[in-house]
This record gives sequence, structure tokens and C-alpha cells, in this order.
Amino acid sequence: MFITRGRVIQVLLQGGEQKQRYCTDTDVVFRQESFFHWTFGVTEADCYGAVDVDTCKAFLFVPKLPESYATWMGE
Repeated sequence: MFITRGRVIQVLLQGGEQKQRYCTDTDVVFRQESFFHWTFGVTEADCYGAVDVDTCKAFLFVPKLPESYATWMGE
């Protein structure tokens, strides 16, 4: 996706999404989309990233996880 505002060009990228197996509480083994991983070095799911082509700056948008995440995932 390209967003143009005058001469500024930005690219918005969506990383891989975490999916569950059917209607259970079991997650499918997650693997980040390879280009997103190469660009941002992120292995977590459900992130977005943006690149400002003119300034060569990258921005990463990570979802805020609930506090219960630490209980279930051991982080």
C-alpha cells in the first residue's frame, strides 16, 4: 500500500496473523511472513510496519497485549 502526500511516499505492511485451529483453544504454529520479518526483524504475530521511503525510517506498530498474556504464555 502506497500513501502519497506531495513528495512523501510511505509503505504500510501487515505482518502475519496468529490463527487458532478450528474452534479450539489450540494455536497453529506461527511463522512470520518472510518479507515482514526481513524488513522489521519481528517474529511476533499481528504487527504492522511502515517505511518512509524518503527518510529511510521504519516504524513498527505492535498490539498491546492484556496482562493475562503473561499468565498464559509465561512471559
